[in-house]
Amino acid sequence: KLLIPYFSLDESIGFIQAHQQINPNQGFIFSKYLHYQSDIHYKYFLPSKNKYGFVMFYGHGGIIRTDLWQKTGGFPDSLTEDFVFSSEARRLGYRGIYVTDLVCYEDFPQDYRRYRIRSERWASGTAEYFLKWYPKLLFSKDVPWFEKIDITLSAGRLLFGLPFAFFIFILCVALPLSTRYFNLPLPSYMSNTTSAPLYESIPLYFSGSYSLVRHQYVNWGFGFFVLMVLYGFSDLAIAFVEWRKKPVTMLGYMSQYTMISFSTILLLCKTILLSPFSKKKAFHVTGVKGHNLGNNTYKVPVKLDYFTIVEVLVGAVLLISIIKTSNVWLAPIGIALMANPLLYKFRWETPGVHIIVILPFVLFLLIILLVGLTFL
Repeated sequence: KLLIPYFSLDESIGFIQAHQQINPNQGFIFSKYLHYQSDIHYKYFLPSKNKYGFVMFYGHGGIIRTDLWQKTGGFPDSLTEDFVFSSEARRLGYRGIYVTDLVCYEDFPQDYRRYRIRSERWASGTAEYFLKWYPKLLFSKDVPWFEKIDITLSAGRLLFGLPFAFFIFILCVALPLSTRYFNLPLPSYMSNTTSAPLYESIPLYFSGSYSLVRHQYVNWGFGFFVLMVLYGFSDLAIAFVEWRKKPVTMLGYMSQYTMISFSTILLLCKTILLSPFSKKKAFHVTGVKGHNLGNNTYKVPVKLDYFTIVEVLVGAVLLISIIKTSNVWLAPIGIALMANPLLYKFRWETPGVHIIVILPFVLFLLIILLVGLTFL
């Protein structure tokens, strides 16, 4: 009833999305820290979208006009049905608005396994959207250009892990090793070399350089440094706004979010690449019930699939590549990938596991500090 009066503001309003907050009764350590991912989105991104972007209906905590529901045929058959519905509604001339005077609670995935399932569903659904529905909205004359840009950037962010992983593999693993062992030529922008033994050139080692032959190293330079920093902090930038209010909490959030970002990058790449060829899937985010909260392991056995083994092997390859290429930027990603079995099996606050969880973030900050000093 509180949302219905908003429809009288404009006849083009097709749905109203209320503000969402984490369910305070969840009580899981994983969701306690990482729910800020959702809180930051609702607090800082959605208010500006009312005027300068695309407002999405999130499938709950909102209300939809009956005529819009009838014209669209309801939620489409898609893994991200709420996003596709919002896109189709906008293409038909309707728009949504976001309001903050009504607050609804929502659950955040309570553990790492459920978070991975949700992330996989979002990535697969977004890839499906770009293939099936996005072209119709892109060429629609009824949708403003800035909303098209907003949709492209907001949805495309979920797919950004694929080009980044390709970048890491080609420039940080394949190219260095092929140059070193097969004498393949380097691109001109990477041809600057220096003759300094590794133990005498610590700053060079931490600058993202790699060894061509003995005592010969190629420095990636400032551009490579900027790309790595932008990827590592792209989703954390807004968290610095909250840092002033609760620095300890935000530090915990950023360190744990870094782990799940790096540890799921390979899974999301596989999901995106296979999405056009995949059959219909069911993603049960809440999973099986019955956790034994009295200890640090799950009461219901968690079955690791074959891809977890692939992630561990790739992580090991990245760590070995550090020795062969002298590129320490691979360390946070390699450690995060190799930690997947532990994150599956044990709860977030298990002694020892919580140290591994924050390790990629600590290493990433250390590398940025050491690399940054080389440019002074």
